[in-house]
Amino acid sequence: MTGISANKIRRKTFSDRDLEDITEAYDQLAKLPIHIADSKKVTIEEVRAIARQTKRRRGRIGAIFVDYLTIMDIPQPAGMTRAQAIGEVTKKAKQIAMEIDCPFIMLAQLNRESKKSLKPGLEHLKESGDIEQDADIVEFLWEDPDDIDVGKHFGAKVIQSIIAKGRDIGVNEFRYAFKGWTQEFIEL
Repeated sequence: MTGISANKIRRKTFSDRDLEDITEAYDQLAKLPIHIADSKKVTIEEVRAIARQTKRRRGRIGAIFVDYLTIMDIPQPAGMTRAQAIGEVTKKAKQIAMEIDCPFIMLAQLNRESKKSLKPGLEHLKESGDIEQDADIVEFLWEDPDDIDVGKHFGAKVIQSIIAKGRDIGVNEFRYAFKGWTQEFIEL
């Protein structure tokens, strides 16, 4: 929002004018109906409880984000594989999305085999085919170091995007310029 370098903000090496801009942006963001539950090892049941409570207090929820799936606290009962346990979480996430009536966006890691491919595919989802099965949309983002055409966005990295599964929307590919210094994505 401010255009101030993320490094300046992280290091707290900004000017008085920058601080005014940051304060103004913070005040604008503070007014938005955003709830962040920043806890380690959250369970899917905790996500459900927070979503229900937030919906009761504030009304409609625009979206639920989990960053990221496999670092959640995922119980693994005896006789169940890790992939099956993750599958249980993705099924519950889909149920929560339907119950709360909002998109449920989960970030997940790709397996090591994806590094050998030009483009990631559904087979590269780490630890569970249930992610693919339960998701309505699967989108992959990755940096292609050979693609350096960012047009007028000098210094940005090119981020490739592929919608590999798009229930009701189909599949598609996009390119973004990522300006890391301001944490901004721009569609190319």
